[in-house]
Amino acid sequence: MGDRPIIFSGPMIRALLAGTKTQTRRVLKPQPPEGYRYTGVHYASYEPSSWFFNGPHSGHKVRQVYDEGDLLWVREGWQAPAMDDHLSPRDMPPGLARRYLADGSEVVGFGADTVWQPIGAAGRGRPSIHMPRWASRLTLTVGQVAVERLQDITEEAAQAEGVCHFVEQHERSGSWAGLSSADRALLIGQIYGSSRKAFQHLWETLHGTEAWEANPWVVVISFATTPANIDSLPEQP
Repeated sequence: MGDRPIIFSGPMIRALLAGTKTQTRRVLKPQPPEGYRYTGVHYASYEPSSWFFNGPHSGHKVRQVYDEGDLLWVREGWQAPAMDDHLSPRDMPPGLARRYLADGSEVVGFGADTVWQPIGAAGRGRPSIHMPRWASRLTLTVGQVAVERLQDITEEAAQAEGVCHFVEQHERSGSWAGLSSADRALLIGQIYGSSRKAFQHLWETLHGTEAWEANPWVVVISFATTPANIDSLPEQP
């Protein structure tokens, strides 16, 4: 059991906060050779666990980097106070997350919550890749982990990817406030035809227009979200 950072876009952060995103898919690296099929997890006492693929010539192993019980601390777009704009994240003290401005507002801001306004006390927007561990506000506890082809995603799994928040971000076709999950799914169907098609559009937006047709092997990670910094959680047994 370990911990590592993981990056999400603004719409996916909002889905995590709303509790509607319980799965994520990440491209398996390196990809197995064409024509190989996934056969399961390979365990050996002398090497790390691996996802195993069988092919016409030999077996192919990809090191398993996610496992049940792992903790993932979420990186997202963020901002610090304007007075700290000259500092790089590595030069910011961890205590910055616990400081408060004179008006009582929190020092660390998040792009998923607000539109960047680098005026007054609010500093410049910083990309998710530069978010330090101490500034993270969301922690994911990994549950089931699976390997499959990208296009094998089902309608139910696409909904678990939080696509409603992506559609709401990019399509202005009515108010989503107060809609039930069923009504949100219906609205997604009216816009894209299905949640699966909405996920396809999301994937192409994030990875490029040819990324869906490439149909890569992906790691499917199911998880539970805790709205807290990873280092504030009780230690795992």
